[in-house]
Formats: sequence, structure tokens, C-alpha cells
Amino acid sequence: MKLAALTLSLFFWMSSTTALALTCTQTDSGATLLSGQAPNGQPASMGNFELQDQDGMGTCFGNTMSAMLEASLPGHPHLSYQQIAVAYGVSAHRPPGGSGRGSALYTDQFSGRVQTVSEGGFLCAAFEAVKSRNALCTRDEVPLEREGYNQGTLIRGLADFYDAYADLTDDQKRSMRTHLAEVMRATFQRGAEECHFPRVAPVPPVLTRVLQDRCIEKYTLNLEIDGNITRLTAERSSLTGTASEVRDRRQAIDRNIRELRRQKVRVERDLQNLGTVAAVTATTTPDPGKQNGRKAPRFRCTLLPALVSDVESRYYRVLESQGAEQLSSALEEIETRHHLSGVLIAPQQSRGDLRQKYEGDIAYASAPVCRQNQAAMAISNPQSLRAEFFRTTNMCLSEDVFSGLGSAGRTLVGLNEGALPADGILSALARLDQNYDDFLLGAIGPQCLQQINNPPVPNTRPQIPAELSCNSTYFPVHVPTVIGADGEKDLVETARVAKARSEELFRRTIWDSLQNNRPLGIDLCTAFFSGPTADSNYGVNCDATQLHAYHAMTITGRRCVNGEMQYQVQNSWGPTCNYVVNPAGSSGQISYFYECNEDAGYIWVPEDVLLKNTRSLAVLGAAPALPVGGPASRNRRQ
Repeated sequence: MKLAALTLSLFFWMSSTTALALTCTQTDSGATLLSGQAPNGQPASMGNFELQDQDGMGTCFGNTMSAMLEASLPGHPHLSYQQIAVAYGVSAHRPPGGSGRGSALYTDQFSGRVQTVSEGGFLCAAFEAVKSRNALCTRDEVPLEREGYNQGTLIRGLADFYDAYADLTDDQKRSMRTHLAEVMRATFQRGAEECHFPRVAPVPPVLTRVLQDRCIEKYTLNLEIDGNITRLTAERSSLTGTASEVRDRRQAIDRNIRELRRQKVRVERDLQNLGTVAAVTATTTPDPGKQNGRKAPRFRCTLLPALVSDVESRYYRVLESQGAEQLSSALEEIETRHHLSGVLIAPQQSRGDLRQKYEGDIAYASAPVCRQNQAAMAISNPQSLRAEFFRTTNMCLSEDVFSGLGSAGRTLVGLNEGALPADGILSALARLDQNYDDFLLGAIGPQCLQQINNPPVPNTRPQIPAELSCNSTYFPVHVPTVIGADGEKDLVETARVAKARSEELFRRTIWDSLQNNRPLGIDLCTAFFSGPTADSNYGVNCDATQLHAYHAMTITGRRCVNGEMQYQVQNSWGPTCNYVVNPAGSSGQISYFYECNEDAGYIWVPEDVLLKNTRSLAVLGAAPALPVGGPASRNRRQ
């Protein structure tokens, strides 16, 4: 009973006592490794850091480790986080078996969606995986990382297809490789014929057809309105009945006519902003129901020169330079400039629907993009791929085999030039017998793969020095249970000592690393994103309901504000602070729980808030000594 009571008192103390505000003084030197000088007098190691956007993929450990390595290596190269994540995933999930994933070795279902082995991992384990091969690539060699568009959909699709391929028989695998290589060869040949600019036989622009169709719709609607006004006017002149009936009916007709005339004004205004319509005729097949087989009227719209000019000079220029990313803004600009609200983008129309509607324009925006999109569209339809595979090989495979490839292909349509080179697709799909990491890097970063496997000159790529190591320190610090004077275990005192030593080790570990001009990786529960009172170490456990659950970020600086130590924490979610928005600040101006630089993607978090939610700190360099009285090591299950 005494022990139970002490246990209850421990949890009461943990949950009810205000967290210790770890104090500091204004004489404490602040520091940031994102600009200026580091505490050791050297130029800040992350002064040229590029903001990353993991785009919903679980690569935060790869993002963080790439930042830590960038700061630690000579020249501070911008490193590929996808390559680090893939290297870790393959290292941690070696075939055959043993992964617990069944036949799907490289993809798995997680929280209702597919994830890959490169999603979810540990900082120092990722470091060891790339150091063992010493195979680092730069971001320039994996340009998809700068695309910020559906990296997850693309990579998961490729991984899913690789898993499906791995389950085929040897004969099916050979046939699949041969078939896909032929599909790509034919695609590139077709691209060479169609993707030259200016085109001899241009593909009809989708946007131009949409505008012309709307122009004719407005014209025919105007004719219908005129016809209805004429019909109602004639009806008004021939009304019969009692005086009151005629009066009521006439008033109703007048209201209808007024409404039709208002519609006519709007339709004619839209028509004037679109172009002019001329009637042409075409002989139709004689219809027994129509006297003398009359010719059916047909219309042709000539768009306004200013509208055509904008479509050619603005819309297609945006698509050529930025792909589908700026499709909505390009359409909105055309609508705004020419007063065509609702003509090109329907109300509540989703981004996916827009991409599908204007896919033809996206795919043929420029010669390089056209060639790339030819390849993307060739693999984007699982049904046609399956049917063509059966026709050429007489092998019947499930449509599921091609679904991942279709998902990847649909994602590729409209990506910027270079985001995923078409040659990379060809190389990867024609060499499915490669290891998974070579297959995937061959698709998303063929330059990266070539540099890893065939470095032209030794030491021309970033390398990890042999003496560099990664060391993790876990929190809360474990201390032996204190035995009280009466022989009972003093749980409250044990918790107090553990927390005090955690505070000491936390601050010292961070400051030692920052003084050496090196950022730290922090593995923590994101419960504090929703409010500074979150406490996943001494209070409620971390779980998936707390926005993102476990996450890795980079500590890049510290400062003292009003006697409170704060740390600069760099995230990898692009230019945003929306994840720490304070609902109480909804009075028109955005308010955040923590001071935030939205453009740079970092926040300043109080020390006690971080400490209450930290699982571990990772540093590149010497491991910090534990506080006096702490154990030599800790057995923590990850």
C-alpha cells in the first residue's frame, strides 16, 4: 500500500507541479549556426543552409542528419536527405525475411497509407548506414527534393511496384524488364517526333479549346435567351381570360423577361471578353425526320487577340517553367485579367481535377517537359499497361502489379524539367534486377547513383571522415531508485533527481555542440506543437493523436529571453509555421505558440518545453559525459 501511495504521489507531483523554468541570465551568450559567426569564431556552419520540405514523407531523420552532416563536412555541401533515408531503410530491412513485412519488403501499410522503408528511422542509425558505404550525394543530384510536390506519392509508387515485381516468377520478371524497356524506347521515339518546338503539327492547346467551347456556350445561351424573350413577349400579347388572370400572368411574364434580360447582359459581357462567333454550316446525313435533310448550324469562335496573346505568353510560359505547380495561379491570372471568373476554374474544383482537365497542356508545355511527360503518361495507366503486357507476352498479371507504377507515372506528369529525368525512368525500369536502393536512386537521382557506384575521381564527392561519429543521449536520464530511510523506494525523490540531471545534461550537451559549430539532432514528441504545457516524458505518453507523434528536427541555436533559455529548432516542413498556430490568436492576425520565422521554417522553443518532450539528442562528435551519479549506459528500447 505504501508503495502504491508513493507511486500515486509521484504522478501527482509530475502532473501538478509547474515545470521548472530553467533560468539563464542575459550575460549568457546567444548563438545561431544559421548566420554570422559560431561561438568558436568560425563562420556559422549552416550559413548557407537550404530549407527542406519532406512533403509528408517520414524522412525527418534523413532531413535532420543531412543538416548535421552538411554542417560538419568541409565546404558544407547541400546533401540529399532522400538518399540518406533510402540508405538507412535498406540497411535496416535486409532481405530475405526478418522484416516482418511479408512479401512487401520495401513497402508497408502504416496508419492507413503505404509507406516505404525510407520513412521512419533513427538519426545515428542513418549516420552509420551512409558512413558504412561513405556514399553521400548532393541535393543537386536528387533534384526531386527541391520540387516540393508529391515526393511521397512518387517514391511510394515506385517502391510498391518494385515489391510487386519482386513477387513475380523469373520468366515474368524477364518479360517485364523487356516489355518496359520497349515501352520507354517507343515513348522516346514518339517524343523525338512530337516534342520539337515550334511544332510542325502542334497538339491543340487544352486551354484554347476550353475558351472556345465556353465562347460558343455563351453565344448559344445568348441565342436561347433571345428566343425565350421573343416567346414570352408573344405570349404576353395573346393572353386570354379574366382581367385578374391576365394581369397576374402578365406580371409573371414581365418578371421572367426582366430576369432574362439581366442574364443576357452578363452573357454578352462574358462573350465580349472571350471573342466573336461566326456561324458555319456542314452538310449532315439526311434525316428522315427532317424535311430535305437540312444543314445543321455550327459555330466557330475566334478568341480575342489579347486573350490569345496572354495564353501563349503567360499561361504556357508558367507551365514551361514551373509545371503543374502553378497551374491554378496561371488560370486565375487569365480569368482576372480578362474578367472571366468561373470560366476556367469551377467553384470548389480540386487541384487534382484541374490537373486532369489540363493535363494535355501540362504535358506538352516545352520540349524537355514534353519528352519527360511522354514517358510519365506511358506508365500512368495500369489497365493499358497490363493489357499491352498481355498482348506482347501472353502473360496475364494482376492489375495490382502495375498500380504502383501508375501512381508514380500520374505524379510525374507536369513536374518541372529535371525533377525526374525521363532517362532516369528508362534506366530504372529497364534494370529492375538492381537492388532496391539502386533502383530507386536510378529513378529519382541517376546522377547520385552514378556518383556512388562509379566515382570518376576519388574524393570528388562528399565523404564522412573516419574519425567522425554519431552519439545519442537519451532522456529523461535514468537514475537508480532512491531507497528511503524506512526502506521504501522514494519515487518522488527519484523523479526529482532524474529531472535535475536531465536538465543539466540537456543544456550542457546542446551548448557543447553549438560551441563546436555543430547543430544537434533532436528526437522528440510533437505534442508541444499544440501547446507549451505538453509533457510526454513526465505526463501523458506520446501517441499518434498528438499531431505528428515522434519527429526529428535540428537544434541550430540558443538564446536567453527574460531569464528563460530558448532553442532555435529548424524543421523540414518547408516555409510554414502553421503547425504551431495558437487558436487563441484568431482575431485576424496569426499568433503562434512560439516565435517563428515562417520563411526560414524554424521556431524558438523554451528549454523546459523541449526537455519535457525529448527522447534523445544526437551529436556528431564526442559523446557527452553523463552527470555525476548517472549510469554508464542506458538500455533503451527503440
